[in-house]
Amino acid sequence: MSQGIALRGGKRRAPDDDLADRLKSLGEIASDVSSEGDLVTVLGRIATAVCRHSSWTSSGIMAIDRDEGYSVLIANYDPYAKPKVDYARRWQLDTSPTLAVIAKNRPLVIDDARSDKRYPGYREDARSRGYVTAALFPLNVSDGNGRPMVLSVQSRQRVEVGEDDLAFLEAVTSLARLAVEKGNRLRSEQAQADKLQKALGAHARLMDVVLHDSTLRGVSATIETLLPHPFIVVDATAGQVVCGRSPAPDRFPEAAWRDTLTSKAARHLTTFARTFEPSDAERAIDLRACGIDFVAAANVAPLTVDGERVGAFIVFPGTDPLDDLELLIANAVKFALAVQMMRGLISFRVETRSLSDLLGQLFRGEWNNRDDMIARARQFDLPLDRPTRLLVAAASTTGAATDDSHFLRNLTRTARIVRPDARAAADGGDTVVVVPGSDGENDRSWSRLASRVTEEAQAFFDGAIVAASGVCYRLEDFAAAREACRRAINLARMFGKRGLIAESEFGPYALLLSAMDREAMRRFVQDRLGPILAYDSRHGGDLVPTLEAFLASGCRYQACADAMGIHVTTLRYRLSRVTELFNVSLEDPDSRFGLDLALRLRRMMEPLKPA
Repeated sequence: MSQGIALRGGKRRAPDDDLADRLKSLGEIASDVSSEGDLVTVLGRIATAVCRHSSWTSSGIMAIDRDEGYSVLIANYDPYAKPKVDYARRWQLDTSPTLAVIAKNRPLVIDDARSDKRYPGYREDARSRGYVTAALFPLNVSDGNGRPMVLSVQSRQRVEVGEDDLAFLEAVTSLARLAVEKGNRLRSEQAQADKLQKALGAHARLMDVVLHDSTLRGVSATIETLLPHPFIVVDATAGQVVCGRSPAPDRFPEAAWRDTLTSKAARHLTTFARTFEPSDAERAIDLRACGIDFVAAANVAPLTVDGERVGAFIVFPGTDPLDDLELLIANAVKFALAVQMMRGLISFRVETRSLSDLLGQLFRGEWNNRDDMIARARQFDLPLDRPTRLLVAAASTTGAATDDSHFLRNLTRTARIVRPDARAAADGGDTVVVVPGSDGENDRSWSRLASRVTEEAQAFFDGAIVAASGVCYRLEDFAAAREACRRAINLARMFGKRGLIAESEFGPYALLLSAMDREAMRRFVQDRLGPILAYDSRHGGDLVPTLEAFLASGCRYQACADAMGIHVTTLRYRLSRVTELFNVSLEDPDSRFGLDLALRLRRMMEPLKPA
């Protein structure tokens, strides 16, 4: 052999004349293995080059597949192979020397592979292919599937392998390793370029859909073709939820999953999209709070427009995390969704700002031409020439506002589901829902709408108040209706009432009460009733309830006694005690009015606990 391999029992072959010949061979091998091609082609060139530049007759490169438990031949060169013989191309690891080579990370020389009992699989291959001596070298590099590789060379004669031969072959394996690493690097770069190209293509496709389809559902249908995982898109500004395939099809088939998210879970997900902390992208989506037995790990990304949170993009990756390409596509999806929601939000803001200006003029009475006002309202599909009522949503705290754009858009969508002709707009820090065609309390859709608006307001704002107006038959009625709602809201704040209210709930003194200070009311009640209440508390008496019943019966003794279920003499005795102990004259109209007002205020203030 030209590199100094000696034939056992035969004539020793002459070594190379000088080092230059070896270097020339290595250079030629390097040229062969560094040329372009896929991994199998490169590995085939390596196996061929080793034999062409040495006296080894055949060569192969094997991968160690520990998962499958086999040593697998992935490239080989054997000019002596018989054309029609089906040679083995994989061997169980426990019958092959490759595992030992990888484990010890050093070459292994088998003097006579045909008779070596340590590796029966390799022995059978040596007998079938006709080779004798074999040498195996770890490449210290893995193939595209992460499997470590081994280079093997074989001779059809029995040879002795010297140190020079081992050094030469180790140099060859180093060149082979460099070639494989180069191939892996090029494949990685190509794969990365392909991923980037696919992500750019996905981005372009999504933007095309966004610019030509104004619906969130249209964009979501495209997302479903780009991402293989279930997902949810939440538009918090519109209270809308759109989803892809079900992440738990065994419990939630596709139709049931979509129905569940858009009904039971919509409000919960909308609130979550507005409030979750984006610091941890991986979190659990838990729908048990809204009565749905579903908890699953998800990747959650906030959707923002000009720094304002407008929604969320939720992906359920399953057991495996999102790969690089999926992350690139997910980022493209986030951008496209933000653009989509920005378009919808800007359009909504422009429309509602114009509507707010119109309603502001209407509520302030700043209009001159009736026909012009009605025509302007019709541009917003708002028929003000029909009987109309107002619902005004306000915060429970003076100075706080409910004209949040998320709430306004969500409320608009909710209102129009119940009453398609309803419109919502901001007015002075409150949110006003204008409901045409509402002319009576028996209007079921009005009642349903009032309940839905109240639910939405209380979901967005803790302790929200919703005031309902009377019917506006003329344009002139709107200013008074808006003012009545404002008074009702002020009274609700004074008396700690929440939810749906109307000015009529505060009785005939509503206008008077709305002008009073809350602390002044407390002092008034205390001055009129405080001593009597204290007396009842100390003596277990019932003078205050008796006074209340007497005034409620129009100061008629017998009617009051009958209503209380006591004798009229008992009633007169109790009232005389009030007069004697507290210098209260029940014959004086002003005194009776003061007591009656104090009792009414006390009833209205009962839900209010001292802050």
